[in-house]
Amino acid sequence: MPLVSLPGYPARELPAPAPATTAPPAGRQGPGLSSVVESLRLSDARFHGIQPEVRGSVVYLRGTVFRWEHLHDLAKLIANLRGVERVVLEDVHADSN
Repeated sequence: MPLVSLPGYPARELPAPAPATTAPPAGRQGPGLSSVVESLRLSDARFHGIQPEVRGSVVYLRGTVFRWEHLHDLAKLIANLRGVERVVLEDVHADSN
């Protein structure tokens, strides 16, 4: 199961909902994890202030969100992608102006 962790807090496992993506057909290379994460980020204006960084199977999220729930929604979507081991939230700020 994918993990979501915050610096200073222990990692916890999330429940496993249906996968957000499907595997590419055999013999065809699908898009890289970085491009899939970026597509998810750009698909919703709530996520545009977040800058993801993919290192292997770990995705780091940094930036600004309007509401903490928006960050949580993006983290859940990314955590359910095939190949993601963990999502780490670093240096994220909520800007509710």
